[in-house]
Amino acid sequence: MVRTLLALCLMLSSLTLWAAKGDRRTAIFDHWNQLSSRELANKAYQFLGQDNKHDSALVCYSVIVNRYYEGRRSKDDVKLAINAMHNLGVMHMTYYYDYRKSYEYLLQAQQLAQNDTSVRELPAICLALANVMHMGHDDDEMQQEATRWLRRAFDAAARRADSATCYSALTSLMEDAIVRDTVVDVASELARFNHLDGALPSAMRRSVDFIHRAMQAGGRRDYVEAARLMMRARECCSGQLLSVRREVVCLLNAGRLFCRGRNYAQSEQVLQQALLLASQHDCREYVRSAYGELSNLHEEQGLKQLADHYELLYWRCKDSLDTEGHLGSVESTKFRFELNQANEVVRQLSERQRLKNMMLVAAVVVIAITGVLLYRLLRAYRRVRLAHYHLYLRNVEMLHRDEVNHRQNEALRHQNQLLSTENDNLRLQMEATQKTDKPRYQTSRMEEEDEALVMQRVIDMLEHSDEIYSQGFTINRMAELVHRNYRYVSQAVNNTTGNNFNTLLNEYRIREACRRLNDLKHYGNMTIEAIAESVGYKSRTNFAAVFKKATGLSPSEYQRMARQSAS
Repeated sequence: MVRTLLALCLMLSSLTLWAAKGDRRTAIFDHWNQLSSRELANKAYQFLGQDNKHDSALVCYSVIVNRYYEGRRSKDDVKLAINAMHNLGVMHMTYYYDYRKSYEYLLQAQQLAQNDTSVRELPAICLALANVMHMGHDDDEMQQEATRWLRRAFDAAARRADSATCYSALTSLMEDAIVRDTVVDVASELARFNHLDGALPSAMRRSVDFIHRAMQAGGRRDYVEAARLMMRARECCSGQLLSVRREVVCLLNAGRLFCRGRNYAQSEQVLQQALLLASQHDCREYVRSAYGELSNLHEEQGLKQLADHYELLYWRCKDSLDTEGHLGSVESTKFRFELNQANEVVRQLSERQRLKNMMLVAAVVVIAITGVLLYRLLRAYRRVRLAHYHLYLRNVEMLHRDEVNHRQNEALRHQNQLLSTENDNLRLQMEATQKTDKPRYQTSRMEEEDEALVMQRVIDMLEHSDEIYSQGFTINRMAELVHRNYRYVSQAVNNTTGNNFNTLLNEYRIREACRRLNDLKHYGNMTIEAIAESVGYKSRTNFAAVFKKATGLSPSEYQRMARQSAS
């Protein structure tokens, strides 16, 4: 609780500093707000071509999208917003690994583009949605959803004669089938692809042909041939700017197929190539996939140590991507928040100042209230600690008195033993006959026994016998030890103490537990459970309840007080 209040104070102090720095932050974004959406789109495109400028591109595209939400809905604004949403989705997928945010942007872009036939980004948007499904999810339902998006992307691209997107969608469809070890019907897509404009590079056509043949070979379980065809497809697209990722995918698929065909040496060689190429181009999602395939390969070979090594690398890479995804989400949220605040500052300077003042006042008030609450909490905590300490001292004092009374009782008992047994029995019988308030035992034959003598023997056993600390000790066993009927023992205890035998037994057990908790020299290394078992309790819960009722403290509190007192 104290830590929570301190953290709240620090957070509110940070808010006051944030409010004080509002002018400086506003100046950073004033320049972006003054540019037109077209100029922002051009700048974002330039930033994407530069290293370490992704955040700047994110800012530009976010301003364009914010303007769309603010109501700027001209035809040109809508097209620029669709393009910005598309690029934001791709950036969150590629650079920030935030697949949820990527899906949100791409889905918004797809819905807007679906209603505007003049927008040419629809095929690329559908293709990006399929890639998000591939990278962000591993279950069959999501993979089937990815397949549907791929078919939509191919259909939209074919209607717009977008041969590059047709190529990407078609090859991804067939590669998905290879990964799942199935054959999909792509006859209609192949026919439409072959009738596209002849401007499509011949290398891409050959690549599609090789991947299709590889899929068919995989369907025949001829995995080695399928792997070789994938390697030939990779050679067709090697060296092209657009195909670095596709080249890695071809290598990964070839490695999987060689492994299925039990050509393990070739599989490892190809997978290592894929890992190297993905690492060189910072394709970390494919680096993760390569580690996973290498782990499966060595697991298949029975090389447990190598399989565990690559599995560890896989999970490290996955955790890194997940962490960056969360951080990317935080960063993008931070950008949008600051951009909205900057726009609000530009439009309403007076409102900003009022808001800043309100935040400062609210922060001061909350800090003051928090300080008062913290002070009161500390005082209450000290009072509780002091009350617990007083309870502990009272119990220690009671233990001391019990020891003194015990020694006195021992002396009296020794003196009584010197008296005549006959006279003592006669006196006890006379006292027993004078007791008339015992309706509970009207039919008892206690007149034949000496109630005080029975009770004295019970007390002697409770004070001197360690057997009472055994977990199976009952009133029947006590009756055996004092050589009396258990009914007489029960009557003597009830008439003398006003409680039943179990209550009396618990008093002695708890008293012994307190002694042992105070005796750090002999019992300081024992746990609460061990102390409870040593005095006859099977469960810590039952022991704690009886202990709390008898002493007012829990066993752990009592032990802590004992240790503090000893130190």
